[in-house]
Amino acid sequence: MADPSHCIIIGAGIAGLSAARRLKELSIPHIVLDKGRSVGGRMATRRIGKALCDHGAQVISAQGPDMICTVDEWRDSKLVKSWGPIKTRPHRGSDFYYAINGMNSIAKHLARDLDVHTSWQAQSVMFDNDIATIQSQDGESMTARSVLLTPPMPQSLALLDAGNVSLDSEHRTLLETIDYDRCIAVLVTIPGQSNVPPPGGLWLGSEPIQWIADNRKKGLSSQETAITIHAGPEFSDSHWETDFNEVAQTLLNAASKWIGPEHIEVQVHRWRYSQAIQTHPKPFALLESPGLLAFAGDGFRGDQIEGARLSGIAAANALAKHLRS
Repeated sequence: MADPSHCIIIGAGIAGLSAARRLKELSIPHIVLDKGRSVGGRMATRRIGKALCDHGAQVISAQGPDMICTVDEWRDSKLVKSWGPIKTRPHRGSDFYYAINGMNSIAKHLARDLDVHTSWQAQSVMFDNDIATIQSQDGESMTARSVLLTPPMPQSLALLDAGNVSLDSEHRTLLETIDYDRCIAVLVTIPGQSNVPPPGGLWLGSEPIQWIADNRKKGLSSQETAITIHAGPEFSDSHWETDFNEVAQTLLNAASKWIGPEHIEVQVHRWRYSQAIQTHPKPFALLESPGLLAFAGDGFRGDQIEGARLSGIAAANALAKHLRS
């Protein structure tokens, strides 16, 4: 039998973990499930030899008072440092920060003392008499009174479809409008220094390259120069099925004036849901039928880390009110 005040959160990215921390503050029992081997989602950091690379989210912005306060706490805890001035997306005028030990360290900090189950691949979400059942690919199941879905929207809707959960047409239509860019990321270590200008972030906003970061100049990789290249959405979409070696070479050639011709090690990663480009008009979505079900993430507030965090917290507050009633 499910705990009557129990919430299961699917997704241990910034939205899911922020929601879980808020539920913990409100003394609402909860569990976080994530298919990955570690928490963080797109707040991803990878080691290549002696180098450390952020290969998903690159910067933390703080525009609103809540996020400014949070970043101040992270800075006092030696989790982040100011990074700038750097040029990023033209419309994002705010202070920027990088995670001293990689973006994934922020997620791990948020996940401390939470009940998080990684490598837990949810296959379906279903409801029966207002009780939710989440089934895993391994045949394991968990039950709860409420569910908060924070993965990219196509993945969240697929879980409901697999559990034969029908949403009313108005909510379904709005949720289906949330759309994302794809992004191919190339990580490369090089000898010596790069030509990426200080402090190590270069927003091009073009094709085939949208962004280049020197993780050494950024302050993340102290022993070896490691470069993160994010391809633009058009290139990423048209080369999504292209052989990794071919797509990597194309992007390395395009970046040669910043990184030079010599490459020590190269890795490629594909982000199917890189960034929300069409968002929901509200900060989260909450449904009471067929059961207590909420949606949150950067598909609602945008602005990447800050927006996803605020969306998760708002959804948690709304769920708590219902769970306590």
